Amino acid sequence: MKRKNFLALSAIAPLSLAASPGALARQEPVGDDKPVRPKRRRSTPAESREMDAAVEMKSFDLSSLSVADRRKALQMADAISALMLKAFLSRRDPAVYRLSANPDSLERKVDAVVKTLSPKTLARLDRLTRSPTETRKKLRGLSDIDLKAELTPATLRLPAQRSKNDEESVNTPSLDVRRQVCAAGKYNRLTLILQRIHCNEETDGIGGSDEMFLSGLMVGASGSAKTMGTVNCGDFDSGEGHSYGMLPIGSFNLNTTNHYPKDFFVIFQLVESDSSDAATARDLTKLLKGVVEKVLDAFGGQGYSAMVGAIISAVGGFIASMFGDDYFPHYGVYLQLNSENQFGGNMSGYWRTEKIKGHGGSYQIGFRWMFS
Repeated sequence: MKRKNFLALSAIAPLSLAASPGALARQEPVGDDKPVRPKRRRSTPAESREMDAAVEMKSFDLSSLSVADRRKALQMADAISALMLKAFLSRRDPAVYRLSANPDSLERKVDAVVKTLSPKTLARLDRLTRSPTETRKKLRGLSDIDLKAELTPATLRLPAQRSKNDEESVNTPSLDVRRQVCAAGKYNRLTLILQRIHCNEETDGIGGSDEMFLSGLMVGASGSAKTMGTVNCGDFDSGEGHSYGMLPIGSFNLNTTNHYPKDFFVIFQLVESDSSDAATARDLTKLLKGVVEKVLDAFGGQGYSAMVGAIISAVGGFIASMFGDDYFPHYGVYLQLNSENQFGGNMSGYWRTEKIKGHGGSYQIGFRWMFS
């Protein structure tokens, strides 16, 4: 273990049918309650060549959104950060940063989510917010907001409400996509399978290997968010890779919407650290999920892609500040599923991320999608 590196990896997933799964058998799905150490082994030269030959994905980020959705995403991300910041400040000085008396207010709902964090995470957040003036600068468009006053959709300058029946509420970056109602298919779930992680270059920290943990957020076709489980991926030196066979790290319910295309997003987080910092990263992921849901519920939803963009932007803003110089640029996985026949079977081809670089280090993830 060297330095604490917070890394998010991503890809936009094209169609592909590639090499067969790795030699390790399919493993039990990773839960979201505690880190797991799955069966793994060093990748063989043949597996390394297989990963080199896999289809390389392009990253999904705010630039992938339309101008309108990008603007909404940034507004929501700033609101999310402001609400979290006030909740943290109120815990330290409730008389100055007084929360609304209304239990249904945004402030109270976000505070309820903050209260679920572990003492270690709360202590780290307390250190982060010791200088409210400096921290408020991270709020970008809301850097001038009065955190001592009640934060409402109006003061947070959130986009105007609109009906959840609005056709645009399910739109993704391609805002003109036509969706067709379909009958129930033969598959009920879409599962993300981790196969390999490869270290092109380990980070610049002093001594030792990179100890990696993987977790993240998932957003399903209906727009609901959930956390992924946390995986202890093992130690990595430059040029080394680990194979995990067929390790399910998260899944989506295909029946939450009755139409195609169906859109799915995953935001990966890799932490190079010890298990306590991995737990902090997992804590923050759950916090972000809860706060995003509260904010979206408060003003009727602003569309699928805008919500995902808000999560990505918040991860890259307030959450990233938790890890300071150890933070790697964030990325997200995007899959548009046009039918259950898209893969030509029950499994996609073998895909990998681009090289994700930071602090002298570079990692790639190899994965598949599987129907069941």
